[in-house]
Amino acid sequence: MSQTVKIDVTEGNDVWFAHRITLPNQQYLENAAAAKSNGTALAGDIITVDLIRDSATGSTRRVKRIATITDTAAVADYVFNTLQYTFWDGYDDIGYNFLFRLTESGTNGDETWKLEGGNNYYIEFAVATQNYGTIRWANKIYVTGLISR
Repeated sequence: MSQTVKIDVTEGNDVWFAHRITLPNQQYLENAAAAKSNGTALAGDIITVDLIRDSATGSTRRVKRIATITDTAAVADYVFNTLQYTFWDGYDDIGYNFLFRLTESGTNGDETWKLEGGNNYYIEFAVATQNYGTIRWANKIYVTGLISR
């Protein structure tokens, strides 16, 4: 089942994404499965995160690669082997195994971004897995300007 996740954020704030990645075999993704293919490190990107500004009609969308994880050891900073249950001292009954922080502005190589009030964005995550190819999902972010609050 696919579900659209919509996030409202006030300009100037970071956004945290806590997701549960379930594989087709109904197991939860573990960092070793994301970081290896047939027992060896994957060639290329293991995790990528793209930020897409949803511009006015008729304008081109601007896609920015805001995170690229190629180091197998760094995957453990994003994908957890055991489900996590606490986030800002809150609890849920299942937990999450993927966590990413989108800063309100930043740089990644030649790319720079800033979440600007009055704009909508899509953030797309891609995780290369050992047995199931690349898993992708996206969230929509609505940014409200400080003045409009």
